Amino acid sequence: MSYGTVEFSYMMRDATLGLLPGIPPSILGTRPAPQAEGVWEISRVEAAGRGALQALFLTIAEYMEQVEAVELLAFTRKNFGAIVRSIGFDAAEIGAHVDYGGRPYCAISMTWGGAPETAPVAEDLPMRMAG
Repeated sequence: MSYGTVEFSYMMRDATLGLLPGIPPSILGTRPAPQAEGVWEISRVEAAGRGALQALFLTIAEYMEQVEAVELLAFTRKNFGAIVRSIGFDAAEIGAHVDYGGRPYCAISMTWGGAPETAPVAEDLPMRMAG
């Protein structure tokens, strides 16, 4: 996609190339931006509360298994890792921490390890439309 004279692709790649003001090129540390079929970026994820986010990620985990995706990467708030770990993802912070919009953000790598016995079930989590 082109905007003016700059060519854009996807957020993490554009950040590592220094194209996104406010997001440092070191967002992924020394790791290159993902380009493998089984690695997906999901940086622009929002949900109306923790329960909705958990339900969304349980659905994402099901889809990951269907398409044989092996890793998710997100530029998100630092507390995000704890939320996805609570439902069965292995999550690790990578790259530089960033003060973004007055909140602590970082890149997080996630792999699906399977829901633990104590994980919430998507159907049991409250959902509401954001708006």
